[in-house]
Amino acid sequence: MKPSFQTGRRRLSRGLFPNSYRCKRHFQTHHERPNGRSIPKESTMTPIETISYRGYSFEIHHDTDPISPREDDNLGIIVGWHRRYDIGDQQPKCSPQEFLEGLARDADPSIEETEDRVDTINAHWYGQESRWAGMANAYLKKRYGQVLNDNYVILPLHMYDHGNVSLSTSSFSCLWDSGQVGYVYVSKEDVITEYGDWTAETIAKATKCLEGEVETYSQYINGEVYGYVIKNEELEEIDDGSCWGFYGDEYCEQEAKRVVDHAIEARAALELSDASCGIGI
Repeated sequence: MKPSFQTGRRRLSRGLFPNSYRCKRHFQTHHERPNGRSIPKESTMTPIETISYRGYSFEIHHDTDPISPREDDNLGIIVGWHRRYDIGDQQPKCSPQEFLEGLARDADPSIEETEDRVDTINAHWYGQESRWAGMANAYLKKRYGQVLNDNYVILPLHMYDHGNVSLSTSSFSCLWDSGQVGYVYVSKEDVITEYGDWTAETIAKATKCLEGEVETYSQYINGEVYGYVIKNEELEEIDDGSCWGFYGDEYCEQEAKRVVDHAIEARAALELSDASCGIGI
């Protein structure tokens, strides 16, 4: 594994652990490349599973050259802090707390006036015990929280690093190999643009979307990206019988079955049409 240029840190992208996978349900649709078209792959690759279905068979393969889901039009932005990995869309140089404070200022510039007043109080009581300074800092912290809560959906980003790297918006049970490494967030304006309003319902929708984006990203960095190849009774690949870029093999299998169902329906319709022409209907 090569380190990233200059930083010497490993970038979580392009299948950091390409030989490992776990079956997970994904939240996003698959990718057909380029320009919405499937990319044919060598069918001589060894499949990880072959499934028989309604007279057809389809092979499930690892996608060895997946597109990062972070290159899509995502609702959220993933930011991360880690000593060895470049996580997500942004790796801020400031601390996590400073980053959140910056988001608060972007949403409500008037908070800078509060910061100035608190700085003045802290400077006056510098090096001394003061309940006034404590109260001022507590008020500023509360103000940050209010502004962030009123203007963003922000979820924590947790990592479990033990052989594989797993990311989640929920904490992991293992305290030794896991911890919070960042955030995934979306602004109020982007939620309104996407869902038309800023309500409890649209906030819930945005939250679910952010959770899905993190899960899909986690699948991607672990090489949990798949494709299928569908073959007929003669073991020949059918027309439009392959597609790649599915995050999680469960949905890959579901989509392959849907294509088989469609092929059977199309063939039945064609046979019925031929029969009708043969008897002069």
